[in-house]
Amino acid sequence: MTIICPSLYKFLNFALNNNIEKNILDCGAGGPKPPLAIFKQYGFSCAGIEISDKRLAEAEKYCRDNNVELGIIKGDMKDIPFDDNSFGFVYSFNSIMHLSKHGAMQSVMEFKRVLKRGGYLFMNFLSVDDSGYGNGEKVGEDEFKQNERGKAVIHTFYKDDEPDKYFGNMDVFFKEKRKIFLKDNGKQNTLSYLEYIAEKLE
Repeated sequence: MTIICPSLYKFLNFALNNNIEKNILDCGAGGPKPPLAIFKQYGFSCAGIEISDKRLAEAEKYCRDNNVELGIIKGDMKDIPFDDNSFGFVYSFNSIMHLSKHGAMQSVMEFKRVLKRGGYLFMNFLSVDDSGYGNGEKVGEDEFKQNERGKAVIHTFYKDDEPDKYFGNMDVFFKEKRKIFLKDNGKQNTLSYLEYIAEKLE
């Protein structure tokens, strides 16, 4: 399977080169090409949660079509249905941006709860430098309802160091701001993300 997400391959390589138990949780795991599949290929024990029934059904179809079990279940990342200290690795890629900042804080507390001591968390956030910033109906500070696949979906944006507050009691091992420039019908768009890998200290 090919996932066009270089950052996920970077986290995969990082995870493969650590001695933490190779079990991983994806928060926002659904869709027609669930990224957990690339971790499964490398021998990880996988689990995922997905709140959208449609995205969950797409992931289930992928698993049936490819005869693979990824352990993706219905779940809310603000109330993760797994025990404390269950996973060596947890990630949420292109998902936390669909929560308010309050919801994001609740979710990160849950990510840390289910992560083992010495385990690693990978997350990305939308930057205020993204071309989508300011579009749609403003519903909070740097939070906007925007059209996505025909639905009004919240998109939350962050200033450069703003997500740092989510990583209390963690060691931020890696932090990067990424900008991707795309042209669509002659118009240049900027996709901009803030990416973190952090270790749970206690």
